[in-house]
Amino acid sequence: MHKEEFSSLPPSQVVPALADKGIYLGSESTFYRILRDHKQNNHRGRAKTAVKRGTPSHLANAPLEIWVTDIERHEAPLDRVEMKGLHLGPVAAGLMKLWAV
Repeated sequence: MHKEEFSSLPPSQVVPALADKGIYLGSESTFYRILRDHKQNNHRGRAKTAVKRGTPSHLANAPLEIWVTDIERHEAPLDRVEMKGLHLGPVAAGLMKLWAV
């Protein structure tokens, strides 16, 4: 795992690469276990690391305690009768869908 060719690869890609060369050192789970024991099981590869999210700020202890609305943004058509004047910018339209969270 410390060779340059494997340094950025996870064990799920290292084990098959070694198998293609005819080398078997252990299973994928063994690689993960060894990396974990040596505290080297950190992020590998080009993808971004996962972002740790905080705990939710709203907590419902019973049904229908927390309500959520959905607000959507739409471009306003120019031929609507309800429009007074000429508005060329976007218009925010509220769609009242209520969900119990």
